[in-house]
Amino acid sequence: ITINIDFNTTKQATNSTHINNTGISKSNIMSFVFAASSSSKPWLMSDDFAISRSERERQDIVSTLLQKCPFPGTAADHIKKIEWIKGISELVYAEMEESFFMSPCPEDTELINEVFLKYAPETLKVRICVLKSDLKIMVDSSPVDRDDDSEQRFEEAFSSSSAKASKFKLNAAYTIPQSGATWKDYAAWLTTQCQDDRDQIELGTMECSKNDVMNNELCAFMKDLGFRHYIERVELAHRSLFREVHPSTARFSFVEEKVGENRYFPCPEDNSDDDAEAGGLCVSILVHLKKPSKDTMRVAKTNAAFLAPLKKIVEESKKLKRDTCVYYRILKKENENGDSDYDSEEEEEEERPPLVYSNETVHVLWLPLEYPDEHNRCFGHFLQGEGESRSIQQRLEKGNTDAGNITISIFESELAYMKKRGRTLREKFATALSLTEAATYGYMSYAHDNEFPEVVAKCVSTLATFWRTTLLKMTDDELGIGDGSAVPEGELSPSREALYTILHNSAKRFEDISDYGVQVKFNWKPGKSRKRKS
Repeated sequence: ITINIDFNTTKQATNSTHINNTGISKSNIMSFVFAASSSSKPWLMSDDFAISRSERERQDIVSTLLQKCPFPGTAADHIKKIEWIKGISELVYAEMEESFFMSPCPEDTELINEVFLKYAPETLKVRICVLKSDLKIMVDSSPVDRDDDSEQRFEEAFSSSSAKASKFKLNAAYTIPQSGATWKDYAAWLTTQCQDDRDQIELGTMECSKNDVMNNELCAFMKDLGFRHYIERVELAHRSLFREVHPSTARFSFVEEKVGENRYFPCPEDNSDDDAEAGGLCVSILVHLKKPSKDTMRVAKTNAAFLAPLKKIVEESKKLKRDTCVYYRILKKENENGDSDYDSEEEEEEERPPLVYSNETVHVLWLPLEYPDEHNRCFGHFLQGEGESRSIQQRLEKGNTDAGNITISIFESELAYMKKRGRTLREKFATALSLTEAATYGYMSYAHDNEFPEVVAKCVSTLATFWRTTLLKMTDDELGIGDGSAVPEGELSPSREALYTILHNSAKRFEDISDYGVQVKFNWKPGKSRKRKS
C-alpha cells in the first residue's frame, strides 16, 4: 500500500514523503501517522511543535501582507476601508497562487475579519434599519400578529425609566413621552420619518461588545421590539457601497458572526475623524421583514408557553450556580415509522408544517454544564480541523479522499480523548455525545470517500461500545442529564428518552455507511441487567 503522509503533523520528520508499507494493516498505518499529539490539547493530532511552527509561519505571512497593505485605521471612511479590503484580498490570492495553495496564509475573509476585530473599539454601536416598504408591514401589524407579551416587553425595554440602563435604544431623534414608550406611538413617529428621500429607516441602536454574537443581539432587539418572527434575512445596510467602490468586494459585505468582525464606519451623525477616534463608529444592519402567517404565530406562541417553565428552571439553576439543568435541547419524538429526524433531507423546508411543542410531540434533553463548550470544540475539530496545523486544515478543505482519511484520524484522536484517564464522567459524556453528532452531521463524506473503510467501522464500533458498556450504565444524575424528578423503577426519564432518540437516529446514519462496501454497526443499546445467582 502506498500512501502520502504529511510528517508536518508528527515528530518523526519535518518534510512530506512517501512510504511503502507492505505488510502493515491500514489501521496500523493510521495509528502510526498521527501517533504524536499536543500535550496541552490531547484531542489534536498535531503535536505542539507543528502547531507552534504553523502559527509562526501564519503570523509571518500576515505581518508581511499588512506591511504591504496596512489597515487604514478605525476612523477611516468606507472608501478607504473598502479599498484596503480589495488590496488585502488580492495579496492573499497572490500568496496562495504562488504556493500552489499550500501556504499557511489564512483565507482573505478570515484575515479581514481578524483585522477588523483587532482594531475595533471594545464597544460598538449597531444601527438597526428597515426599508420603508418593510416598515409599513410593522406599522400595519396588530397585537394578534405579534407575541402575546410584545406590548409589555416593548414598554419595559424602551420606557424612559429603563432606557438608560438598556443596551437597546430607540431612534435617538425620538422623544419618549413621560407616560412611557408604546409601540403604537413609536410606529406613528416612524411613519413621519418616511417623508424624505431615504430608502432606509433606523428602528434603533444597540451598544454591543465587539465580541458579542451579532445574530443573538439582533434577535433580542427585535424580540423586545415585538417583531422577532418577522425577520426574513439580514445584510449590511451599506452593501451597495461595496459594489459602487469595487464590485469585486461585494462578497465581503455579509454579516459576520462577531459584532467587531463586521465592517464598521464612522456613524452618520459623527462625520469628523475626532469623533470616530473617540468611538463614533457603528455597524449598520438592514433587516428584511416578512409578515408571518397566522399559523406561524400560533405555533410560536404555543411553543413559547411550552418553553417558559424550562427557561425558569435554567434561570434558577444559574442563580444557584448548579452544574445541571442549565442547558436543554428540544427533539422531535419518533413518528409511526420510528423516524424522529425532523430535518429530513427528503423534505423541503417550506413543505414541512411547523412543529408544535408538547409533551406528546417533543423530548426535552437536559445537559450538563460541560456540554456546550465541548460540543463547539468537537464540532470545530471534527468538521474543520480547528486547532490543528494549517497543513491538516488545508487537506481537509479539499474535500477529497485524502480529506476523508484525515477525518478518520480525527475520529480516532477524539475517541482516545473521550476515554482519557483523569477526565470526569460528565466530561466523557459531553465528548461522546458531541462526537456522535459531529460524526453523523451532514453528508458524512469522510465515511464514503476514504481508503480505510474498515477503520471507519472500527471507530463507529468503539464509540457504540463506550455508550453501551460505560455511559448508559450510569444514572441520569451521574451523566448530568437529570432534572431532579422522580422516575418510576424500570422506566426511562424523559431526558434519557431524548438521549436514546439521538442515539437511535445516529445508528441509522452510521449504518447507512454499509452501502459503501463495509459493514458498519452502531450497537449502542445497553443490555438488560441480569440478577446474579446466589
